[in-house]
Amino acid sequence: SSGINAEWPLRPGQSMLQIHFTDSDMKEIAYKTLPVNQNTTTSDLLASLASKFRLDNTDDYGLFKVEEGRETLLALQECPQLVKNQWFVESLERDINSYFTFHRVNR
Repeated sequence: SSGINAEWPLRPGQSMLQIHFTDSDMKEIAYKTLPVNQNTTTSDLLASLASKFRLDNTDDYGLFKVEEGRETLLALQECPQLVKNQWFVESLERDINSYFTFHRVNR
């Protein structure tokens, strides 16, 4: 199971994750808000995103966390929901702007 389920209500362990799809100039093309399990890995999520955005070669794309304009590529085994949960804690401690973006790794 990919950890993504479009059924409502959310199942235990799921919460919403908004992911921006950007072009080479960091201009947003689209975004998707998806219910994602806490234990869903970046690898699983990339496969689902590639399908939703109708992309052929998933190896060319990555999921990045963006914090204050700086991108960091998530490792394939990381769980984006856990990363998001940590951001929430950090955002309470300091005023930060964080989000996920999905785009080509080498652009």
